[in-house]
Amino acid sequence: MSSRVAFVTGCGKRDGMGRAIALTLAASGVAVAVTDRRPGGVPWGITVNAIAPGMVATSRAVLSLDPDLDVEAEVKRRGEMLAVGRPGYPDDIVAAVAYLVSDGASYMTGQTLVLDGGGSAPFANRPPTAESGSADGNSVSNGN
Repeated sequence: MSSRVAFVTGCGKRDGMGRAIALTLAASGVAVAVTDRRPGGVPWGITVNAIAPGMVATSRAVLSLDPDLDVEAEVKRRGEMLAVGRPGYPDDIVAAVAYLVSDGASYMTGQTLVLDGGGSAPFANRPPTAESGSADGNSVSNGN
């Protein structure tokens, strides 16, 4: 019999941008639990992995004191700045958890899947915009 453990943690621990000390400490604890290379439960078929989501379009995606802020528009704006051109959605996280707890992930342990739409990638290209033809303002060419 095998078992799967999948934690959901924050990207703040990975990129050093954690702002809330309690959340950062909790994410650090998850990171230690996931990456601990001692045998632990592995000989018994227990795998331990984590998911570090970036911005996910939920009611808590944007915390602001501005009562006039259009949260939906702000989430869309921030998502458009990511390499994939959209925010994450709860179903994205659900799909990753489903994979990590499936038999398909039986060879994977001690890993953290970063699901942030390319936000933490060092040189991620944003998708082209309608106005510029490209994310960086340069024209898009099809190679001809």
